Amino acid sequence: MRQMSRPVLFVIDDDAGVVRALRDDLSRRFGEDFRVIGESSAAAGLATLRGLAGAQDPVALLIVDHDMGEMPGTDFLARAHEMHPLAKRVLLVERDYSARSPIVQAMTLGQADYHITKPWIEALTVCDRRHDRAEQVPAAALFVLIGGEPRTQWLPGTVQLQWGYILTGRDVVREGSHPSRWPLDRAPLPLETSVPGVFAAGDARHRSIKRVASAVGDGAMAVRLVHEYLTAGSADELLAAPAGSLPAG
Repeated sequence: MRQMSRPVLFVIDDDAGVVRALRDDLSRRFGEDFRVIGESSAAAGLATLRGLAGAQDPVALLIVDHDMGEMPGTDFLARAHEMHPLAKRVLLVERDYSARSPIVQAMTLGQADYHITKPWIEALTVCDRRHDRAEQVPAAALFVLIGGEPRTQWLPGTVQLQWGYILTGRDVVREGSHPSRWPLDRAPLPLETSVPGVFAAGDARHRSIKRVASAVGDGAMAVRLVHEYLTAGSADELLAAPAGSLPAG
């Protein structure tokens, strides 16, 4: 009785560096249960898959670059699928989520099951400008955190700032003699600046979460607070008006 071999995870890309990076990652995580095979040309890849099919070796996963030089990735997947119909199909694509993206079309037409975005990072060169030296370090991803600049210099001195960001709500300073101190007896409303009735939303606000969705939420909340402020102001004016000063109803 023939012993069943470990299922195959198959990777193909014209860029040998991408193949090596994917193969290493897959082997590190799944090497005990799967064999990982990589190729860098369509002809070699189809020959390898044909040999696996002839030996009745199961292929569990096909990871195929969409923009191979010899043939489109979808065509390669179609031919591979004929030999290994049970394998899950993954396209390697550039980061593009528009309606004309190849992954959207391939998934819609049933030509692929999943996708992985490129580029694929293997290493980074870290430069130390102070000591004029560079070092290459292995890396699988790069996250760029460039900081922020609130650009609030145009605001008048009556608006309280910290590190350039606008103070709102409970962060507003209510004590002291500075012209920007909170002038009313009541506490500032959430998102209200040190100027009563002026609200701040988005990244320029101190302690805000620097995300688009959070800025949108801040804006929606500020609109509601403005309505509350105006409603409360109208009520205060009615209560403070002297007798006989209001028009007869």
